[in-house]
Amino acid sequence: MKFFVALTVVVLQLAVCYAGLPNYITQEEFAAIRGQKIPIGILLCQNMERVSTWIWSTSVDQRRGSYTLDPTFSDEQRIQVALAIQAYHDATCIRFIPKEDHHQSWVDILHDPTVCGVAHVCMNTGAQFAKFGGSCVSAGTMV
Repeated sequence: MKFFVALTVVVLQLAVCYAGLPNYITQEEFAAIRGQKIPIGILLCQNMERVSTWIWSTSVDQRRGSYTLDPTFSDEQRIQVALAIQAYHDATCIRFIPKEDHHQSWVDILHDPTVCGVAHVCMNTGAQFAKFGGSCVSAGTMV
């Protein structure tokens, strides 16, 4: 019983601690990492015009992927998420944007201490997920 009570207190403390954080990376967080890069190589398509008809619509809206961010990520972990998102922005035509009510498909970026990195991200309608935890909450793992 004591363990259950202690665990409940820790969970409640975490919820209160992170309750004020938005469920997306803020412009201030992106500004804080400006200039930092992670070595992911070149992900650019050589012939984007031709390839985009196979993968992405030529519409900018179709190249955007909406996401939510688990509020239990720490400030340092949020920086890692921001670095990963920025890496995609720098190297591809994909743009991650915060989920809004009208978005029909999105990725929930979740903090799960029981996994290193697990994702179910396909072209589906509705929520999809990417989970990161432990020592694997790093931009390199996320990319």
